[in-house]
Amino acid sequence: MLKNYLKEAQNLNKIDLNSFIGTKLYYSKLKNILNSIFFGLMIAFCVWLIIDSIDNNVNVLFFFLVLLLFLYVFQESIARVIYKNPVLILSEGKVYYFKTQTWHNIEDYRFEDKHIGKININLTFCMEDKKNNKIFALNNWHLHNPEDFKSRLTYQRAMILKAKQKK
Repeated sequence: MLKNYLKEAQNLNKIDLNSFIGTKLYYSKLKNILNSIFFGLMIAFCVWLIIDSIDNNVNVLFFFLVLLLFLYVFQESIARVIYKNPVLILSEGKVYYFKTQTWHNIEDYRFEDKHIGKININLTFCMEDKKNNKIFALNNWHLHNPEDFKSRLTYQRAMILKAKQKK
């Protein structure tokens, strides 16, 4: 089912998460603006191809379907640009995820970078439970300085697990 990313971003912007104390991970505005520009150019190119091949119905249909795909991806990148709150907040052994608006204990989950999909060359930062269900999967390219957040997360998780072992 198609998502309305713009409406979701506007609804999530109504919540003020910047007042939470902890390490925050944001979307990268610059990278997402570049992503939006790229997909905007691809949309313009598809429109030009539709106009150029107006005599051939098969080509027009194909380019129209490609145009719809680019419009869908374009709205997702625009939503990441307008989203102002942090994606993840790490605070006292818990991680807050903005889409589900829930806190998760970090000792109950695995955090790692993975290649998701067969043609994806970018690493994706994933949080999985013990049954390998993904709570979130965020493309590292869309995030602002994910390595700092991941190192703090790894350190806090190691300290919590070490304290549990001593008990």
